[in-house]
Amino acid sequence: MAPWWKRLLYSFESWLIAALLSGPIFVIAEMIGSHPSRAIALLEVAASVAFVTGMVLILSFPGWLLAIPIVLAVRHVYGWRFWMCFALGIGIGPLTFLGMQLYFALASHAAFVPGPIEFYLRPAAVSSLTTLIYLLLLRGAQAAGAKKSAAESRAESMHY
Repeated sequence: MAPWWKRLLYSFESWLIAALLSGPIFVIAEMIGSHPSRAIALLEVAASVAFVTGMVLILSFPGWLLAIPIVLAVRHVYGWRFWMCFALGIGIGPLTFLGMQLYFALASHAAFVPGPIEFYLRPAAVSSLTTLIYLLLLRGAQAAGAKKSAAESRAESMHY
């Protein structure tokens, strides 16, 4: 079992890695989808990657904050808990985005109309990647801890 601070550190690391990977992936996806005759300059790609990565970091931070209570509450991710946490983690990004839309609609006294499904695909991609990285880090730490405790119990049983 990983201590709370290690789970929190794994969560932060996974959020940072996923956000830094998602920015370039989103830019590449947009560049591939652009018109074939459009010339793309290297400076334009670099600026786009920097901007999109920064926006992913800013917009995904509230989702990471919302995930902290779950990260601190769940200690073991074996079996069905892995898949439950994965499903819960996938939903954090789109729900955070929906909540931000609702907040800004209510703050501006406008009618709230959720956007098309495409608005929620990128937050779902970021939260999916973040959750998967976190769960794999945590599962690896738990496996290492189980091996260590098994080795310690074997060593204790050898003492007379």
